[in-house]
Amino acid sequence: MVKYVNLPNTSDVAAISADSLLIPKSKELVACISEHSFCELIECKILPEGEELLVFDIEPQVSQAPKNDIRYVERIAILVDKNDIVMPYVFALREDFPLVSHLNAMHFEKPRSLCLYEIPYEDLKIDWRAILFIERIREWLELTANDSLHQSNQPLEPLLNDLQGRLILPEKINNGDSLSITLTNTHNNKYTLIATEEEVQVQNSTDSKFKMFYHITPEFEHGVIKTSPKTLLGLHILLNDLGINFIEDILKPEFNRLLEQPEFHDYKPIFLIVVPKKRDHKSTDIVYERIAFVSFKSIKEISLAVNLWVEAEGMLAALFPQQPFEGQKISDFDIGALATYTYFSKSAAVLYNGLNLEETKVKIALIGGGALGSQLFLNLTRMGFGSWLILDDDVLLPHNLARHALYNPAVGYSKSVALSFLANGIVNDRKHSQGFQDNYLYPTQPQLIDAQLSEAEILLDVSASIPVARKLAFDKFASRRVSLFLNPSGSGLVMLAESEERNVTLDCLEMQYYRLLLREPKLNDHLFREGTIRYGNSCRDISGRMKQHNIAILAGIGSKALVDLNMQKSSAMNIWELNENGGVQLFSQEVYDVEKLNSGSWKVIIDHHILNEIFKKRKSMLPKETGGILLGAYDMSRKIIYIVDTILSPSDSKEYPNAYYRGIDGVPERMTEIHEITSGNVSYIGEWHSHPDGASLNRSADDDYLFGWLERHMHSIGRPPLMLIAGDQNKFQIYTD
Repeated sequence: MVKYVNLPNTSDVAAISADSLLIPKSKELVACISEHSFCELIECKILPEGEELLVFDIEPQVSQAPKNDIRYVERIAILVDKNDIVMPYVFALREDFPLVSHLNAMHFEKPRSLCLYEIPYEDLKIDWRAILFIERIREWLELTANDSLHQSNQPLEPLLNDLQGRLILPEKINNGDSLSITLTNTHNNKYTLIATEEEVQVQNSTDSKFKMFYHITPEFEHGVIKTSPKTLLGLHILLNDLGINFIEDILKPEFNRLLEQPEFHDYKPIFLIVVPKKRDHKSTDIVYERIAFVSFKSIKEISLAVNLWVEAEGMLAALFPQQPFEGQKISDFDIGALATYTYFSKSAAVLYNGLNLEETKVKIALIGGGALGSQLFLNLTRMGFGSWLILDDDVLLPHNLARHALYNPAVGYSKSVALSFLANGIVNDRKHSQGFQDNYLYPTQPQLIDAQLSEAEILLDVSASIPVARKLAFDKFASRRVSLFLNPSGSGLVMLAESEERNVTLDCLEMQYYRLLLREPKLNDHLFREGTIRYGNSCRDISGRMKQHNIAILAGIGSKALVDLNMQKSSAMNIWELNENGGVQLFSQEVYDVEKLNSGSWKVIIDHHILNEIFKKRKSMLPKETGGILLGAYDMSRKIIYIVDTILSPSDSKEYPNAYYRGIDGVPERMTEIHEITSGNVSYIGEWHSHPDGASLNRSADDDYLFGWLERHMHSIGRPPLMLIAGDQNKFQIYTD
């Protein structure tokens, strides 16, 4: 004869008719049970607290030789919450129902509680229907009968799931002696405790003191825990089922060594149990689960109750000879099971962001810890990306908080040092980053800064400073250079990235960026500067107007771009522009190789894009000569002339087989546009013209006359003259003096 068990405290409750039920879900479930031939309603009850209990028989489709003892008819109870806050509990009432996986650990062993779903009830409620719920019970029984409910690729079941709180632990611990434990929160009667390797002050923490005790159990097959212990005796019984005499072999020896340390006597113990779990007895793969139990009685109270210590005249002593403990003395010593969490780490960051370790292993020197740099750096920190040096000589001022990633307590402190401190705390790794308050252009510790920068694989300039980018381009370090900066309005992000071979350096990328602004009409207002705000009394205490949400979006884009770039070897030039609707448009430009030539005392740099245009124009006009204006920029301190772009022969130019006279039609207007589009960074630098096939690249008498005019005109504004002569076979000659 089949024997059934009742839920605790329900035996004396009288059954009622189904029509007397009050909870809508109960009514819907009863209606569903009554409509289907594979179910039969047995009884209904309203419990003292308002929950409603429905008992019915259900017929799952079970084979003749099931792997688990699931019967053709199983008696099921559903406990429905009156407030519909928790999912209806489902119990198998047969007394000998098997101990299988996917059972909820309750504070009682029987009846067994079926764990039907992995997703939260809040999500299920949106489309909850009685028929789906009943069918899920039936499916659970059928799959359990075949031992196929737990899929091979599904994680092992947790040891317990009826938990009273959380304990946050360091990633690696060997014992509890070195840990400081603080109770930080008791919201909704859920305890949250943190364990650190050094004592910390936590806001809203309590005065309670805790001491951790650590133990590893033998290997254990997942999914067969009977109950979630609520008392110290219950914990002893639970571990005893795992082959561990908890009180005699763990608790007493650990507590006894504290007898001579009275400072711990009033501490409450936390027992951290590490359980090596495996899928079944054949499996060799082990998963380690940590679960903790906090006691609400002190070490002293427990030691006295388990016959470990004895107290006389206010003095504690070890009881001798030792006596076995008496279960009833600790049967009401409440404990709470705690879910354990590990502090966030770089490895966890990599995992949660879907990266792999090879993508993240790179040493980066970040030059500039302002608005963009700070947000970019913390984005990448939360991704576990890179190890960092942060170099910035500025301090955080109040107005910076409008866009900076730091917070008010950091005001007045070094941006770089505070960013490093914050980031290292996020990933719980003191070696993740190091901040230096120093100036890259004029360091106060040049040898130290050089040593740090020389170890970086990427020198990342986020300073938005042309002098910094130029110095980076020419500094002695072998590292790859990348520059990320916002346009003046904060609506666009620019990335200029060298290749690993550094065949096109950062200064040359800057020039090709200017040409992209000139050639792409949608970028003509890219460098437009909006109004400024004065935040102090100095003439230099000026800040621009930028929207924080734009910087946050662009910092996210920049973070992704840097991760992607780390896996690429080639150079890159990208501009991301935001529109008013929040959309993003990407402008990418091919990076062209450059030619570097010495001409007199100057170095002239021109890229192949401009040379190709010049030679293409020359070829199209043969046998006539042609020419145009050279646009570019100067680095006067390094005596470099950069040729950036050209205005091809104006419409009023005169072109002959042996002469060329460049016109002026539209030139003044275009020069004004160029000045505005590039914010004055690109200007007139000289002239170019072609020679016919077979002619030398030497200057003719007419060329000398033109060069003399160039010399007088350019010297009057303190700049050198520049003339380029293009000949056949794609050869050219440059003259500067």
